[in-house]
Amino acid sequence: MSILDHMQVKEVIKEIFSSDMVSDFVSFPSSVNTLLQFEINNEKYMIKILTLPTLSEWENYRLDKEGKLLEFFFKHDSIKVPVPELIHIENNIDRIGFRFIIYRFVDGIVLWNVWRDLTPQERIQIVKELGKIVRDIHSVTYDWFGELEDIGNVSKHSNYKDSMLDWIQELLEKIIEQKSLPIELVKKGQKFIQNNIDKITYKPRPTLFTMTFIRRILLLRKTNKECIKFKL
Repeated sequence: MSILDHMQVKEVIKEIFSSDMVSDFVSFPSSVNTLLQFEINNEKYMIKILTLPTLSEWENYRLDKEGKLLEFFFKHDSIKVPVPELIHIENNIDRIGFRFIIYRFVDGIVLWNVWRDLTPQERIQIVKELGKIVRDIHSVTYDWFGELEDIGNVSKHSNYKDSMLDWIQELLEKIIEQKSLPIELVKKGQKFIQNNIDKITYKPRPTLFTMTFIRRILLLRKTNKECIKFKL
């Protein structure tokens, strides 16, 4: 496995920004990636580097999906999903030994760090704000069911039933590969879905959705009106 060379990362950042100067890195804690803040021309940015080994081939495309979603929501002001501005995606691991993404730095407080200190009223306000964000995410529709990645082996379906059967098969293969759950348990779940697939009556158009919101990746900041706002 490659070792991250901060000097090499700086040189690549200089190339991307066409700049001769990059500040020292400020490291941010992360359980999944390497997060580094830096400055160029008095502007702050973040670089997220996938330094942990991927568990499956599918994970190699997660940066593309993240980048596309950041770019989409940032450009569509009518959809109120607060995200940072995407600057660069790099899938060529030869540059620094890892894939990485660069986006504009967003100042704020990580929700995980303050959740226990918040009042019940503040928590309720936060949950309401999250509800509005989820509503706007669900307002984005597509012509097909499936993953967002543009990779050859990802199936896209015109109906939800076929998509569900394909998804449960992919999930089974991932679990077998990662050995994260007893195989028999997963096969029972797969069989249950296959036996009850005709009971699904989903008819709306394919809709964008998020699996979960994690407090470790939500940033809070207060406006002048002391209203809590999010950056994802």
